[in-house]
Amino acid sequence: MFTGELVKPVDDCEILDTDSEALSLVKEIIKTRVRPFVKEDGGDISFIEFNEETGMVLVELKGSCAGCPSSAVTLKNGIEKML
Repeated sequence: MFTGELVKPVDDCEILDTDSEALSLVKEIIKTRVRPFVKEDGGDISFIEFNEETGMVLVELKGSCAGCPSSAVTLKNGIEKML
């Protein structure tokens, strides 16, 4: 039953006022450069977290990228270099 309320989808790359400059940049790169690149092959990528101390970015590949044997190459030679 429809209650009349629309639920806004969660934007994992939404830049918040509380985000540091580094985190904002990571989210922006994923949203504008990485995600379109991954979607070209029928996949998607979700931002999970960023550790500023180590510089590690945790993402999740989805869709056709999730089980693709080339996903390691995509991560290493594409996504990692962009970030």
